Amino acid sequence: MSFLRRLFHARSESEPNQSHSAPPAAETQASDSAQPADPSVSSASLATTKLAPEELGVTRKDMSYIVPFVAPPSKHLLYGLSSHKGMVRANNQDASFALLSAQQGASEAPDFGLFVVADGMGGHEHGERASALAVRVISQYLIQNFFLKRLAGEEDLYIGEILTEALTKANEAVARETPEGGTTVTAAVIQGTIAYFAHVGDCRAYSILPDGIIQLTKDHSLVQRLIDLDHLTPDEAAVHPQRNVLYRAVGQHESLEVDSFMKPLQDGSRLLLCSDGLWSLVDEERIRQIVNNANTPQNACDQLVELANQKGGSDNITVILVQLPG
Repeated sequence: MSFLRRLFHARSESEPNQSHSAPPAAETQASDSAQPADPSVSSASLATTKLAPEELGVTRKDMSYIVPFVAPPSKHLLYGLSSHKGMVRANNQDASFALLSAQQGASEAPDFGLFVVADGMGGHEHGERASALAVRVISQYLIQNFFLKRLAGEEDLYIGEILTEALTKANEAVARETPEGGTTVTAAVIQGTIAYFAHVGDCRAYSILPDGIIQLTKDHSLVQRLIDLDHLTPDEAAVHPQRNVLYRAVGQHESLEVDSFMKPLQDGSRLLLCSDGLWSLVDEERIRQIVNNANTPQNACDQLVELANQKGGSDNITVILVQLPG
């Protein structure tokens, strides 16, 4: 068995198997790339804290007993979204989707948000088609099987399970319709102050507070696996010649392993989803500063994309920022 096969089959026990406010509004782009709930974690450690997968994972039964926060009048989720092809690539192989719903009246419900970022792989045309297809399939599946049923008053809807099913459907669609392409995907559903995630590849989700930034997802990359096995340091991984090699992506294999987890979000915190065109060029501390100093989530997204381009814009750049009330 080759070194890489042994590397990828030697799974560590810690890896999981797994701004606009409006009632309802949707935005799609697809073209040419918290503080922890545990009070024992000090705010001083937030800037470098990365949650282990086992700290995030819960069963679908656990999720069904969580009661999301219902926002008071005029206090709702806000979001911004920005995407750019960068300064090197000829087209944008990223795709993104955002849907935000706020409901008030005799029958109130917590704010609902669906946010997806995908980064296509496989060259000019194949990557663009793969990411756009995956985002479309995931958003349609979530809207049909969760959002609309939720509006109709159905209960016992397990968001984590439905998110995983959505990525599985996307995997089948990409493999069938774009066999030469693939894509990474990070998707988040927010209900009130509870966020549910499904993740494959190296797009990322971050929780951002005034005094810290926490990476919530784990990259499915060769260099991250080498870091896990103590064969590389993070600094070495940042300049490794194979830092863009992934071992898990949507559309690459018949079956798909999805990282699925939930996380309570703190009042006033921000949730950021982005492609590697941002995080590979702009360090986490600078991301935190821009997000916390921006007037609006949209302004923060625009600033982050502009900064990534100023630093070379070597890849497509996509950013979604969600701000919680508080």
